[in-house]
Amino acid sequence: MISKRILYVTVAVLGLAVIGTGLIGWQDRAVEAYSRDNLIRLHVIPNSDSEVDQAIKQRVRDTVTETLRPNLGELDSVDEAREFVLQNLDLIRETAGREVTASGYSYPVQVVFGTFDFPLREYGSLVLPEGKYQAVRVVLGEGSGSNWWCVLFPPLCFVYTGEGSQEEAVVAWQQEGPVHLEMKLRVVELWDRIR
Repeated sequence: MISKRILYVTVAVLGLAVIGTGLIGWQDRAVEAYSRDNLIRLHVIPNSDSEVDQAIKQRVRDTVTETLRPNLGELDSVDEAREFVLQNLDLIRETAGREVTASGYSYPVQVVFGTFDFPLREYGSLVLPEGKYQAVRVVLGEGSGSNWWCVLFPPLCFVYTGEGSQEEAVVAWQQEGPVHLEMKLRVVELWDRIR
């Protein structure tokens, strides 16, 4: 009996030490995962703020993200993502143009990749500071309407759904229902399996 208790206490102490070590700095690593240098944003700017143009913006957003999602989800680095995006600017332009045409309009669609200024955005624990970011910018027609943005790579897109101070983030990649992201520690999973 005593040897089992000693074993359990030893395992518990070692487990806590590993967990403590894993937790130190995890928040810094999470912030680092979304730094300016290792993400690419998508920025869709509609023709105007009319109800029709805003609806077209949303359809373009949905179609472009759905078109790019399978490939971007397979990439491991921002360099690979940048290369993929640069090789597919025509595809993005054609995809957006089809949505504009299907909506009964013929205004031009411009798609460029570059470094652009973005304002501070805060959604829960994800904070993207104001500054310059790499982005794919899709400009519909005159590009004078309220815009929409997301993090294209890593593939985590957000839709602005609130008004004023009641901003709310909704993950846009999912087909049905919300996507829940959670952090898991490998040692806890292993402990659960052992028990």
